Amino acid sequence: MTGEREVTDQPMLRSQDALPVVGLILDRHLVFLDVGDSVPLDGDVAETLCRARVTIGPAPAEVLPGIPATHVADCADCQAVADAGCRADLEPATASVGAESVVRAFVRRVGAVAVHIVELDSAQDAPEVLVALCGQVFPAGEPLDRLSLGDGAPCFRCLLRSLPGLTRPRRATRERQTHRTGRSCRRDRFSVDQI
Repeated sequence: MTGEREVTDQPMLRSQDALPVVGLILDRHLVFLDVGDSVPLDGDVAETLCRARVTIGPAPAEVLPGIPATHVADCADCQAVADAGCRADLEPATASVGAESVVRAFVRRVGAVAVHIVELDSAQDAPEVLVALCGQVFPAGEPLDRLSLGDGAPCFRCLLRSLPGLTRPRRATRERQTHRTGRSCRRDRFSVDQI
C-alpha cells in the first residue's frame, strides 16, 4: 500500500484480540492512539495499555492447533489502566475525606508485582511506617518503587477499599444462640459496615 497513513485527530482506544498467555479464551487488549499518531495497519505491532505487544489484524481463528477461538474476554489490566486514566482526569491522586485532604501514594516492594495504595494525610509529616489500604505494612527504610496512577498491577484489596461507597465484611463475631432443644451453640455472624 502506498501513500500516507491515516492520522488520528483525537485520542482513541482501539481494541485488538490476541492469543492468551494462559487458557483458551482470547484476550481483548486496548491500544491507545494519541492525537497525531498514525493508525496502525494490519500486520503492525503495537503496545497495549497493559504493555503487551500485539499484532494488529483480525482475531486469531484458533487458540491452539485444532481448537477454535470461540470466546473473548477483556484484558483486566488494560481495563484497569483505561478506567484509572478516565478517573485521573476527574479526580487526581488527591482525595478529600470529610474536611481532610488525603494524598494517595502507589507503592510496591522492589521486585514485587502488586501495587499497593497508601493514603497519607497531607497536613502531617510523613509517617515512619506506611500501611496500605489492604493492611500491608511497609517499615521505614524498606526500598519501595513509587508508581504513577494506573501503572502496574493493583492489589485487589487496596483497589476495592479505595472506592467510596463499597461495603466490606467485618470480622466475624461469635454469638450465642439456643436451639429448639434448649442447648446453646455458637454461630458466626458477619456484619457489614461502610468503608
